[in-house]
Amino acid sequence: MVQISRFHLLPIELDRSRRPEIELLLCCARPQIDSATDERIKELLLLDIDWFYLCNLSRRHRATMKMYWNLNSSYSSAVPKGILAQLRYRYRKNLLNNLFLVQELQKLLELLKQKEISAIPFKGPALALSAYGNLGLRWFSDLDILVRKEDFPRTKELLLSNGYRSLHDSKHEKMFFQAQLLRHDGLVNVDLHYGIPPQHLQLNCEYFWDDLEQISIEDGLISTFSPEAHALLLCVEGYKEPQQWLGRIIDLAALIRLHQGMNWERIIAMAKGLKIDKIFYLGLLIAHKLLDIELPPEFIEMLKADPVKRGLVSKLSRQVDDLRVELFGETCSIPITPFTYSRLLDQSFYLELLDLHHLENLAVTDRLSDRIKYCTSCAMTPTTTDRDLLSLPKSMAFLYYLFRPLRLFGKFGLRLYRHYFQLSR
Repeated sequence: MVQISRFHLLPIELDRSRRPEIELLLCCARPQIDSATDERIKELLLLDIDWFYLCNLSRRHRATMKMYWNLNSSYSSAVPKGILAQLRYRYRKNLLNNLFLVQELQKLLELLKQKEISAIPFKGPALALSAYGNLGLRWFSDLDILVRKEDFPRTKELLLSNGYRSLHDSKHEKMFFQAQLLRHDGLVNVDLHYGIPPQHLQLNCEYFWDDLEQISIEDGLISTFSPEAHALLLCVEGYKEPQQWLGRIIDLAALIRLHQGMNWERIIAMAKGLKIDKIFYLGLLIAHKLLDIELPPEFIEMLKADPVKRGLVSKLSRQVDDLRVELFGETCSIPITPFTYSRLLDQSFYLELLDLHHLENLAVTDRLSDRIKYCTSCAMTPTTTDRDLLSLPKSMAFLYYLFRPLRLFGKFGLRLYRHYFQLSR
């Protein structure tokens, strides 16, 4: 069935999201296999599973390690031996790579400690241990380290003098609050942060600096974000990159499962203080609907006491059903975010014609001035596409700011005119 409407710019096959392989993946990705889930997995394994499709799907959503762990633990006899061997190989390869990155992380933290630079590792191995207690159950490819803004320049110089090179210019670093560094042998990527992207959310990092915990890693202790702070960050990551929502939600569900005494009142307060409460609610609802985690009592009580938030969550909850189609539909060559379906953003149809990526960012911004500022920034800021189409020397790089709006107008101006003309008829 193909559905096209004013809010669906691309055709979507709705039945694709109901394949047994997808249900099997979601069952295996749950933080806990209860009796009902166990029975359902056994039923699904009796069907004609397309294992090639399932393995590719799990890799796409960074769920291979969790899927392998549960299949190998309780259902190995129902999985083809070749498939199980392939999954085992990927798990072991990931574990070895993660152990290698942990060793490099410890070296970097010791180097920064010697220079009296406060540094907080987050995501990566820190989150793997905090959420799973097992380095092998989470895939990550780089090391994320947060430093104070005033320490950022000398920290970057320190890494550059110790075998790393920068991958982007200062303009890129300013836009994403980080320097992306690659070790000389190409084996280690480090994202050195002084802030948390995306830029338009303007996240106050003091909330994260003030909410740390110590975890054991190899033969020592490191300070990292608390489970509560990491939970919020996972929701921000999923919102920033909607095509990776499932991987982030698997981590979130595991984090909630491992830390059952999590302070939900503090999380809700932090989300409100950071102005990302809508993002957090959406992430929590996705985890609830896709992975069947229980919503915390504090969250439910908050909704009972606040009819405005209850109405918002009701709208977001309906969007999660569309998200399943977005995550698993196979005909979408460009990711369509769950916010595309929301009438909260009636203008999204027109804005998408302007080639504005990350359109979903508008749905969690209440202030009209912020929306206008964000749209203007996207429309005027040159992208790699602009630079690929027009090669200019550095001395004339300012011309890209004139070229981009002209290019967008030439590409979409006629389509906008036709669309408005048809609506007015």
